[in-house]
Amino acid sequence: MEINRTLPAAPVTPLEATSRHDREPSSVPAGVASLRAREASMPLEALQEALRELPEIDLDRVLALRELLREKGLDTRPETLARSMLGHHRGQEG
Repeated sequence: MEINRTLPAAPVTPLEATSRHDREPSSVPAGVASLRAREASMPLEALQEALRELPEIDLDRVLALRELLREKGLDTRPETLARSMLGHHRGQEG
């Protein structure tokens, strides 16, 4: 019996070509949206400079998460967290 480590080439359909990371997120921070609007006509150096101007932490998102935690709380029981993580990795969020 011969073991072959090379896999045959499989055709890539357009659906497979886009990953979930390639799709636009549902809510884009204003700084990122303005950067994306300018990036098509900017050289690499200008893009890097514009990126440096963005904050490292999205404060709007931090405030939204704090408010959500204040309203609903956070269940930190290990069983609940484990169930949530498994659901996330299995694509069963909701």
